[in-house]
Amino acid sequence: MVHYLAELPSRSLNKDSTRQNAKWILDRYRSRIGHRLVGEITITVLQQIFDRQADSAYVNHRKVWMKFGDWLVAKGRWQENRARKTLAKQVRRKRARHTDIGYQAIYNAADEWLQIAMELAVSSLQDRTVLLELERSDIVDGRIRLTRHKTGANLAILPGKRLKRAIDRALAVPIAGETLIRRVPERRRPGPDWWRVRPLYLSHAFSATREASGAYANLEPEERPDFRALRSYGAKLYADAGHPRAYVQALLAHRDTDLTKYYQESGYQTSYVDVEAGL
Repeated sequence: MVHYLAELPSRSLNKDSTRQNAKWILDRYRSRIGHRLVGEITITVLQQIFDRQADSAYVNHRKVWMKFGDWLVAKGRWQENRARKTLAKQVRRKRARHTDIGYQAIYNAADEWLQIAMELAVSSLQDRTVLLELERSDIVDGRIRLTRHKTGANLAILPGKRLKRAIDRALAVPIAGETLIRRVPERRRPGPDWWRVRPLYLSHAFSATREASGAYANLEPEERPDFRALRSYGAKLYADAGHPRAYVQALLAHRDTDLTKYYQESGYQTSYVDVEAGL
């Protein structure tokens, strides 16, 4: 595992957070089954490991092991990828979608920096990692220049009214720092970027604010929409405003329209299948 993780940055185009997730997962297994030789990690052993995980973790851990298995096969350690022989599991999305009322309740309860982050998310349709990396210098000739790490797409977004308001508000925040989203922490950490907001902190702050606002209290905790769900909520807002799907697909940097359709409609619209009852 050590050699695989050392090679991972040079062999993977995934963003740093994805590689860190893989490292975290494999490090856990190394501490648990590190006494076994690679050849002793059989399909049965892997299946027993995966079966102990919750649904979402099952899928995530199995995916990481399949990539590790490909490396083991290429290095001659395994004759076949044993991880791919384990049982796949289909996991249904449990989280609900954001609603106008729910979004507004969270927004009203949020601190200013979080309000800015929320507005940037729904109007630019970018994920938290991209949003937290945006700096003043990324605004060139009235457009926001950014790179989607997951797809490698380079976008130059011309802001509409809502996004421009969010940007102007971010630039006016009287806190030193280069990023558009910045805050004064409860305890200032050492280093020059004390004002920077980390992805995990953003997610936790949003969830805490959602709970404090009472939004989605009718739903089970695991069903309540999180910060990531703001992208699909924003995609729906664009659809409601009459923007064509290709327009939204370009903002989301999706490679196919089916995924954009899922973002805009799944959980918001009821899909009907055309059938005939010709009796």
